[in-house]
Amino acid sequence: MLDIEQGEALLDYLRATGRIGLEDQPRFHNLAGGVSNRTVLVEHVDGSAWVMKQALEKLRVKVDWFSSPERIHREAAGLRWMQAAVPGYSPALVFEDVEAHLLAMMAVPQPHVNWKTQLLQGVVEPAYVEQFGWLLGRMQRVAVEGNLEPSPASEGGSPFDTSNPNPSPIATGEGSHAEPPPRPALVRLVGEGVSYAEPPPRPSPASEGGSPFDTSNPSPSPIATGEGSHPHPPTPSPLHGRGGGKTNSEVETRQLFADRTFFETLRVEPYYSYSASQVPEVAGFISELIEATRGRTLTLVHGDYSPKNVLIYEGRIVLLDYEVIHWGDPAFDVGFALTHLLSKAHALPEHRAAFAAAARTFWARYWGQVQALEFAVGLEGYAVHHTLACLLARAAGRSPLEYLDAGQRAHQQAVVVRLMGDVPATVDELVERFTERI
Repeated sequence: MLDIEQGEALLDYLRATGRIGLEDQPRFHNLAGGVSNRTVLVEHVDGSAWVMKQALEKLRVKVDWFSSPERIHREAAGLRWMQAAVPGYSPALVFEDVEAHLLAMMAVPQPHVNWKTQLLQGVVEPAYVEQFGWLLGRMQRVAVEGNLEPSPASEGGSPFDTSNPNPSPIATGEGSHAEPPPRPALVRLVGEGVSYAEPPPRPSPASEGGSPFDTSNPSPSPIATGEGSHPHPPTPSPLHGRGGGKTNSEVETRQLFADRTFFETLRVEPYYSYSASQVPEVAGFISELIEATRGRTLTLVHGDYSPKNVLIYEGRIVLLDYEVIHWGDPAFDVGFALTHLLSKAHALPEHRAAFAAAARTFWARYWGQVQALEFAVGLEGYAVHHTLACLLARAAGRSPLEYLDAGQRAHQQAVVVRLMGDVPATVDELVERFTERI
C-alpha cells in the first residue's frame, strides 16, 4: 500500500503513473496539522507546486476514530464543483487516483497565511470575516439555485488573481448583484508578528491562458482559473437553467453529494453522539438535533467550514478540505464556523470583543446571501442549536480544540450545558450570552 509520506515511494509512484517525467526530481515536504489525511507538498523545478492528500482509515487522534478512505473522492468532487460554482475560492484539482485513495491539487502560491494561525495571534481582520460569511452563503445559494458560473476552463486566469476587485457577479439575498466583501492588504507573517503590505500588481488573467482541468503537463502552472468583471449576470446555458422549479444543476449537485456516510462518521458520531455519551445531561438535546439534522436535506454543506481550512492569499480567502461535503442541513456549517470564532473568544480573553464582533459579522454576511431562499425559514434557530452542540463537541468530543487547556474545556462545557437548558433565540443573543458567561 502506497504511503505518500515516504518520499522514495511517492517518487516511484509519480514516475510510474506518468504524473512526472522519469528524470524529474521534485521536492517533497510532509505537511503536519491534519488528523484524517497524509498530506505532502510537491514542489516542481519550474516553481509550480501540488498538494497531495491520501485519506487515512484510522484518524490520528487519541481515541479510536475510523472512516473509509474513499472519502477522498468526495473531496475531489467538491473541488470540481467549487471550480464551476464559485470559481476563484478553492484550489484546482490536478488528478485523482481511485485505487490509491489520493488526489493532487494546485498548491496556493506563497506567500499565504493560514487563517486559524492568524486568528490565534489575535489578528481579527473584519474583511476576511466578511468573505468567510459571504462565501458560505454563496455556496449554499448557488447549490439550490443551480446557477453555476461559466466553466473555469473557458475563462483562463487564476483562482488566486486579485487584480480584479469584482471577480464574478455576486448574487445577494434579493437576487441583485453586488460586490463581494472587501479585501484587506496582503498579510505576511514576519517572525512571530504580522505585517501588512499591498499586493503586487498581477498580469491580466487573459494573458495567462490554460485550464484548471488540463493535466497533460505533469507540472502545470499554479494558474488555475478565474474570470473578469461582469456588470450584469451572465446568460445561463440551457444546461443550468434559471427561474422556477428545480434546475438540472441543482438536481445533479443533490445527487452527486447525496451520500452522507462521511458526515455521519466524521461529524455526527465523533462530535455529537460521542459528546452525548460523555455529557449525559444534554443527551436529549443532542439526540433531537441529530434526528432533525438527518431530516434536513436542503442544500450543499461543506461540513468542515473552519478557519483552519482557509488560507489567505493576496487578500482573498481560499477554502480547503471538502471530504465531508454533502447535501444536508445548512445550519450545520453556520454552527461549525461560529464555534471556532466563539472558542477563540474564550481562548483569547484580551481579544474577546473582536471575536464576538467577528461572529456577528460572519452571521450577517452569510444571512445576506441566503435570507430570501426557502431553506432560510427557521434556519437561525437551527444554527443556534448547532453552535451549542459544536461548542460542546470541541470541549468533550473526540476532537477537542488543542488551544483550550483542560480547565478551559471544562469551563466551556459547563457554560454550554447551561445555555442548552435555556437556548438563545437568535445568533446575536447566543454570542452575547456565551461571551458574557465564558
